[in-house]
Amino acid sequence: MRSMTGYGKGEAALGDLRVCVEIHSVNRKQIDIALNIPRSLQGLEPRIRETLQTRISRGRLNLNVTLTHAAESLAASAIDFDLARVYANEMRKLQAELGLAGDLTLDTLMRAPGVLTNSSTDVEPEVVWPSILSALGAALAALITMREAEGKNLATDLYMRLAKLRVMVEGIRERSPMLTENYRNQIFARL
Repeated sequence: MRSMTGYGKGEAALGDLRVCVEIHSVNRKQIDIALNIPRSLQGLEPRIRETLQTRISRGRLNLNVTLTHAAESLAASAIDFDLARVYANEMRKLQAELGLAGDLTLDTLMRAPGVLTNSSTDVEPEVVWPSILSALGAALAALITMREAEGKNLATDLYMRLAKLRVMVEGIRERSPMLTENYRNQIFARL
């Protein structure tokens, strides 16, 4: 017996690139997969879904793939100043149009898509696929192990509850022949 809730994490390395795959699952009648993967790896989505569906048949799966580079490769980061200016202008227009209060912060602009770029995060999907598959396999194994452990705990709990119900049923069986007689005596006592 397996539970549908669980968590699994797997990691793999490819040169100075570290691939991390995390999977969370919760109860769902059918399989429902939500992927959060880097834009440069969107072409791998069908393969990731297929790999998940070969091992998991039910539940809501949330999968997150992150790529982390060594510190030296992060020096290739760049800020797109033109795009940041466009975002800032449009955000101020929206703020004025809707009459919203608040300050436009550097943090808000830096989080806008495409403002902060890192050329080293653009990896070829085919090159990184074996590492993703390895990390995905480890994450799936950990998830399934957790689901099985939780399933054993659920089975133990259900068996304990079933044993209590059996004791109650036996008590009812023992008392049921007297029930009619007790009911008859109560009716005569009322009369």
